[in-house]
Amino acid sequence: MAIITINLTLDGGVLKYQDDAGNWQTVDAGSPSTGVDSGDEVDWSGDDTIGKIKIKPNKNRILDRVDDDDTKKPKGKVKQGLTGTITEKYTISVKPANGGGYTDFDPDLTYPKGGD
Repeated sequence: MAIITINLTLDGGVLKYQDDAGNWQTVDAGSPSTGVDSGDEVDWSGDDTIGKIKIKPNKNRILDRVDDDDTKKPKGKVKQGLTGTITEKYTISVKPANGGGYTDFDPDLTYPKGGD
């Protein structure tokens, strides 16, 4: 089991994630496409620009559950026994730390890791 951390920040209303090289990239449809394996944990971590994060899997094909939802650091547990190649959109809803409502962003989860 691996722990995959997705660091998030808001930059002028644009949600960005930190890639493996430490660069900030824009979250949009299909980006990031995070590769996971059975039993992995996905940790979303908001910085000081983010008040709360909600994670909503579209079909629950990859994520078994999301713990600590509607906090700055929700954690997702990947299902055991996955087979085949699966790509699934999910929604990251982010509430800014300085107030306002939630904004939705729709990246992907992909099984198996490296299967995209």
